[in-house]
Amino acid sequence: MALATHHGLFAPAMIMAGNAGVASIWLFQRRNLVLPLLQHNPGQHRILWMKEVWHFQWRIAVSFLCGYFLFQLYNPILFAFRGAVEAGQMGMSLSLANALQSVAVAWISTKSAPFGALIARREYQQLDRIFFQAIKQAVAVCIVCAVLVLIGCVYINLRDYKFSHRLLDPLLLGFLFLNATVNVVVFGEAFYLRAHKQEKFLVNSVVGAIITGLTAFFLGRIYGAAGMVIANSLLNVVGLVWATLIFVKYRRIWHAG
Repeated sequence: MALATHHGLFAPAMIMAGNAGVASIWLFQRRNLVLPLLQHNPGQHRILWMKEVWHFQWRIAVSFLCGYFLFQLYNPILFAFRGAVEAGQMGMSLSLANALQSVAVAWISTKSAPFGALIARREYQQLDRIFFQAIKQAVAVCIVCAVLVLIGCVYINLRDYKFSHRLLDPLLLGFLFLNATVNVVVFGEAFYLRAHKQEKFLVNSVVGAIITGLTAFFLGRIYGAAGMVIANSLLNVVGLVWATLIFVKYRRIWHAG
């Protein structure tokens, strides 16, 4: 609505305001549940934050901070070296890819609490059944949505609609959607491992952020969006292999016996 009414850069702020508004309404409707929970005396069942949470929490915080370099660094670099048009095309295309990724990841992220409960009860077979079913569904949703959006983008390019010039060409857009699909798998593996109250992807995140930042800077200056997207696709494939090896290793260790 902000974009349609020509409010431009207010649109991202309006998205955040909308999220906050919906969350506030949801909390208000469930105040009879939330307020008593806040007043509940846990007695002896207390969480030792420094011992049980902090060692895990700071690693996740660093991983999320690295996500800026993995997902948000392209636009400023393109804007600085290639101009507003190419930066805008990348921004709009990334928004589409991130939207597909967010929808697909929801199939896995909503299972985080059940994952923790199953791990606490050592019901690993049930855990794996739910996890692998969820990740298959998430990948399928991402692929189907990506194909539909790509078909739409090819169509508006063939008809030369004005909006088509605000996106990267369909080939590069396809690479972005491929990256989104790979990210869904990696995020799923991260959710699975974090349900064990362990963060094993910290090194992956830091190394990935550094390499992505460097390749985006140097290739963005020379080759623009095409260099960035293709390089990121190659890095994502390597990252998927690395993450999967870690996932398989710790799943085997933690579930031994």
